[in-house]
Amino acid sequence: MVLAICWDESHLKYNVKHSDPSTKGIAGIKPSIHRKTLNGVNYNSLYACYRIYKSVNYSLKKYKGTKRNYTSVTRTLKYYRIISNRGIVKNHPTTK
Repeated sequence: MVLAICWDESHLKYNVKHSDPSTKGIAGIKPSIHRKTLNGVNYNSLYACYRIYKSVNYSLKKYKGTKRNYTSVTRTLKYYRIISNRGIVKNHPTTK
């Protein structure tokens, strides 16, 4: 799921420029919101995405910040299915 989120946010590019200046890095993280969760972890990393995904006990819909537009959620789930079907993330701790 972490790879799917990062692919949807940045196409796995660490130096991506987001439309919202407060959104940073490969996973589209807002450091000011997730400071406590990250606890010093570099926000521009797959591990930061993993920590936020695991610690925030919300649905993917809330993580992606959508209320009525489910396009990004649908797209992320599509990428997740593609990645997991190719065996890229099988047996990885983030997929359990």
